[in-house]
Amino acid sequence: MFFIYKACIAWAMFPGIVIILLILLTILRIIKNKSVKKTDIIVWIIALILYIPSTPIVSGNMMAKLQSKYVSIDAMDTLQYKHMIILGSGVVAYSDKDGKIENLPSETVYPRLIEAYKIYQYAKSKGQEDTIYITGGGYGPGYKKHSEAETYKVVLVTLGVAENDIHIETKSQTTYQNAKNSLEKFGADNLNGALLLTSAFHMPRAYATFKSVGLSVIPDPAGYLSGRASAKNLYNFLPNAGSLKNSVIVINEKIAMLKVR
Repeated sequence: MFFIYKACIAWAMFPGIVIILLILLTILRIIKNKSVKKTDIIVWIIALILYIPSTPIVSGNMMAKLQSKYVSIDAMDTLQYKHMIILGSGVVAYSDKDGKIENLPSETVYPRLIEAYKIYQYAKSKGQEDTIYITGGGYGPGYKKHSEAETYKVVLVTLGVAENDIHIETKSQTTYQNAKNSLEKFGADNLNGALLLTSAFHMPRAYATFKSVGLSVIPDPAGYLSGRASAKNLYNFLPNAGSLKNSVIVINEKIAMLKVR
């Protein structure tokens, strides 16, 4: 009974409702005209293309495969690394009751900041002072003109990271610029052998990009979007917007990887 309820919700929401409407409209046209046209077949193909990547069984397995290439490093195993690089991934702007605009890290960034803070605090407890390098310059129209790196730094300082242990690069807009600008500003001596902190789905491309500019970094993915989905679970065949979004992320990463190669 609960599955029926969830199925009804899934097909009543986007993208399920769009898929249903596309199919119903073509069926009604076929019944009325008693013929199947090429356009009907094209519409069905479009509905199928929309359905497949919006299911957890497809999206979850695509994402799991992308994220599984590298695994997070336990804080107790990080003392040999004295430097960390955090990649930018956007900011979110909000207005308080007085209309003052403030920037916050996007939701994908917080796991990276938490991972950096965790490693930093563990090193500090063992008498070691780690250095954190943050790279990211985007903020977008209508936002407070603080770069990603500046916004993230505020959060880390609030958590307890010493301001002198954080260095920022505020010009880069892409992953390639993250790597190239960081190399030019911070130098290979500081970055080679440093932990690279970014989302698990982004790590394969980020690692390859840093390698392409001549930097040897240590992947430490922070933040996983979804796990592998089982075909035994019927819920994994119901469409939802979150799964569609994850599929788009995977496709985007795969396409962007072609530029790195």
